[in-house]
Amino acid sequence: MAQPVARAATISAQGISVPRWWKWALPAAGSVAALCAGTLGWYHLVQKHWAIQTAFGESMQPTFAPGSRFLFERFSWRHSVPLFQRRLKQGDVVAFRSPLNAKDMYLKRVAAMEGDWVDGAKVPPGHIYVLGDNLDKSRDSRIYGCVPINLVEYRAVVRVWPWPKWAYDPQRIASSGK
Repeated sequence: MAQPVARAATISAQGISVPRWWKWALPAAGSVAALCAGTLGWYHLVQKHWAIQTAFGESMQPTFAPGSRFLFERFSWRHSVPLFQRRLKQGDVVAFRSPLNAKDMYLKRVAAMEGDWVDGAKVPPGHIYVLGDNLDKSRDSRIYGCVPINLVEYRAVVRVWPWPKWAYDPQRIASSGK
């Protein structure tokens, strides 16, 4: 009965010499490649679906002081899979592009959803009505009207700064600033 020829013996019989370190280098290279691919995938996920932004201005005082930082997400309310889907609702804090200048980003609280009535007018389909918490110093829907939902970029999830006042829920974000 003939002995099976080992793969290494076949390679050396063909005149190709393989260094010994290849035995551990090839699996290590595969691990490094998997780590790099995973890191790039995670980076893409974080860049596309999450952001940490800083609040500027006085429109959300006293709830949020200028310089407060938030973790925002866009995945859950834009996703079509029911397991991950979470609709925007009244009381959510959102970051959106200004209807007047798309380069400006505003941070406001959703005061009314489509179909709700505000000051005798109905919020049209595909729009939200937003207000700043500091009504005297806020440029909001009272000035530029209802905001198209497609201008909303992110929903605030967690306030991460100032340090001791973390808030894990949009409903608790408002109460944590007092």
